[in-house]
Amino acid sequence: MSCNLSKCFKYYEELDDDLKNIVLSKVRNPQNKELLNDIVSYKKQKDIIYEKYLENGFEYTEDYGDDLNIYGWIENDLSGYYNNNVAYIDNIIDSNIDKLSRQYCYKIKSVIKGKTNTIFNYHLNNNIDAKSKINRYIGNLKINEREEFISKIN
Repeated sequence: MSCNLSKCFKYYEELDDDLKNIVLSKVRNPQNKELLNDIVSYKKQKDIIYEKYLENGFEYTEDYGDDLNIYGWIENDLSGYYNNNVAYIDNIIDSNIDKLSRQYCYKIKSVIKGKTNTIFNYHLNNNIDAKSKINRYIGNLKINEREEFISKIN
């Protein structure tokens, strides 16, 4: 394989062995294009979300209780988006469960702890900081769902 690669990739032989192994792993086991597109889209869309909240006057502060804290607002709005802006105490919407079901950890925990406890732990666990929740929320959404969320930001 090395000979063929050096014909297609001019500098292959000049690479360190570690880099050659990485290149070979991608040639032998190519990544799913849809997944790669989602990863690139995640970063771009996450940046857009933060930019829009900054444009709306929110600020990067470490006090999540601050009225202008960007993390608290994004987390709150994403949590609301997951449940179609219905209060969790009133109802847990099926589409919320559908979104969470994409995660393997949700499937395991819901069997062990029950769906309701797992959902409340996912959304309302105060032991997980807002930045981590935001990353988890955004990463779990499909590209079109992230686009829809972005379109609803005033």
